Amino acid sequence: MREIKTFLAANDLQFGGLILDMATTQRFLARFPEPDALLDLDRWQAFEILAPETFAAMYRFTVRKQASRPI
Repeated sequence: MREIKTFLAANDLQFGGLILDMATTQRFLARFPEPDALLDLDRWQAFEILAPETFAAMYRFTVRKQASRPI
């Protein structure tokens, strides 16, 4: 997850979420019920440490370009 965070920051991208099955998402939310937890890469890293089989050596996620700030 740290590599993803670094990539996003270097490319001015915003994390849009992971693409996962509903069972994995529900397990994650049971552990991290906070409103924005699904978009928190630090929480996903903690979850992956607890359940290393979660991503089967591959991450699928979405990103979006961050909105430009008005001048």
